[in-house]
Parts: sequence; C-alpha cells; structure tokens
Amino acid sequence: MKASSKNLPTVEDIQREIARRDYYEYVCYVHEGRYKKAPHSEFVGRIIQEAMDKKKHMNVGEIQMENQYIAINMPPRHSKSMTITETLPSYYLGNFPEDRVIEISYSDTFARRFGKKNKEKVKQYGADLFDIQISKESSAHDEWLLDNEIGGMISRGVLSGITGMGADLMIIDDPIKNREEADSETHRSKIWDEWIDSFSTRLHPGAIVILILTRWHEDDLQGRLLSKEYGKPLPWQVYNLPLEAEEDDVIGRAVGEPLWPERYGLEFIQERKRYPSSFNSLYQGRPTAAEGNLLKRAWWQYYDTLPKMVHTIMSIDATFKDEADSDFVCI
Repeated sequence: MKASSKNLPTVEDIQREIARRDYYEYVCYVHEGRYKKAPHSEFVGRIIQEAMDKKKHMNVGEIQMENQYIAINMPPRHSKSMTITETLPSYYLGNFPEDRVIEISYSDTFARRFGKKNKEKVKQYGADLFDIQISKESSAHDEWLLDNEIGGMISRGVLSGITGMGADLMIIDDPIKNREEADSETHRSKIWDEWIDSFSTRLHPGAIVILILTRWHEDDLQGRLLSKEYGKPLPWQVYNLPLEAEEDDVIGRAVGEPLWPERYGLEFIQERKRYPSSFNSLYQGRPTAAEGNLLKRAWWQYYDTLPKMVHTIMSIDATFKDEADSDFVCI
C-alpha cells in the first residue's frame, strides 16, 4: 500500500526539523540565506552543540553537573557575533525555556543590539520551532522574558553592572573595544574585577560560559583567566582560530591556509603582516608584550641614517644563573 503524499513531510518541514535539532543549521535557517557558511563557523557551531548536548545529559542526571567554560579566539570580521552572540540565546532558550541568559559586550549599545537580535528571532521562529514566545510584558531589548515568566535574557555593557539575574548561559563577546582600552592596565583590571565580583557570581550550577573575542593584549580577560598569577585557572576549553593556519590547526587546515579564503585570502594575510604586532594579536590570537623584563621598549632607537661603527662591544651571559644543574652552552 502506497503512503499518501499528504502524510509526507514537506521540504520546509524537514528544514525546520533539522534547524530544531542542530545549532549550526539553526543559524543558517534563521538568517534566511544571508549567512555565509564556512568551515570555521561550522566548527564553532559544533562546539556549541556539544556543550548543549552535555548540559542535557547533566539535567537528567546521566553525568555530573559542572560548569562548562569555552573560549573562542577569532580574527575581526569572521562572523563570530552572528554565529554566536546574535543567535545562540534564542536557540538555547528554545531548548531550555526556564533558563536565564546573560550577554556581555564592551558597550551597552552593542549588548542591546545583541538582545534585540535574539528577541526578534524568538518572535519570528520561537513558536514554530520550540513552542516559546516573548512575554507581552517585555518591551525592552536589553532585558526580556519568555511568556512563562521564568526564562529570559539580559544584555549589558561590560562595566554596566549586572544584578538581579543569574545565568545558565553567559556569553562575553569582545569585552575590549579598541587599542586604547587594551593598552590601559586600569581598564583591563576593571574588566577583571567585573568577572571576579559580578559575572562569575551570577553562574548557576551547570552553566555554560562562552568567551568569544579577538585578542588585543596578552593581559586581556582571557589572558588573566588562563594565568596562574591570578589563581588556579578554571578548566577552560580554548579554541584559537587564527587567520593564517599554523601547526596543529584545530579545523585541520594546512599551514598557511586562510581561515576564510573566500573573503580574506592570501593577499589580505600579506597586507596584515605589514604590522606584525597587530597581526599576531588580532589575527593570530597570539598577543605579545611590547617589552619584557630584560629588554625595554624605550631602549630601541630608530635611525634614518646609520651612525659610523667605531667599536663593537658584546656582553653575553648565556645561562643567567650559575647553578650545579645548568646546561653547557657555547657561543
């Protein structure tokens, strides 16, 4: 007996079901052709899906309840916000409608925009995909609830303060705005204090924390979170996606291969390499200090015309310390 065509799912039915089950497919679905697929963003989507699947197992007692800490480093203009910050909360609340989401960015304006983007996605797709809706009482973009009056989202600038709401999902997207903020130890310390005294105190048991950023400084929030100087580091899973592939690339690229060649190819890489410090930090995720403990930046001088070399003097200490177990060296 042949099945009636009336009972067969339509293409739209299949697409909806795939979007409901897989986060990366959801990202593509809700942007309706405006989202450009790429291997690096698919990799990020897979990381997020795995974290959410793990949380579901925790919630039913199959595995031990614990927080998940995920750090993702990406170059500028590689769709990190579109892939995560503008979209994940709406999908997360579809799967965990009684949970709370906190999103943080470098300014209230950006944070509010992220809140609005997610609110609009819930309004447009929430009922159809997940049977969720926005509460009629929620008019603000930076703080809203679902119609169950339990689950919801709050968005704030990194220094604006967060009170009154806990977090089952916390997303921190680019807490540093520019080079001026990055180079200010005072500003970096303010962000760190917010993490210690505010953000980390909001986390519910089993929370997912996602720090997604372009690296500006070795002492930025990620740098401090991973440094033993600031206490025993939490078990962060760190995924660095450099513009130019290096050894042991996390998405399997060959050394030298661009992260998103369709948009930022080899010519772009060579252009950015003209500025080594910027390239290493913003594009490769490997920020380095402007000076060290031994060599100070102020000592370096630049000349338009080289002076005449009268004498050359070399002073070398190849071991620094004279100890019994020092290695042999030669010059």
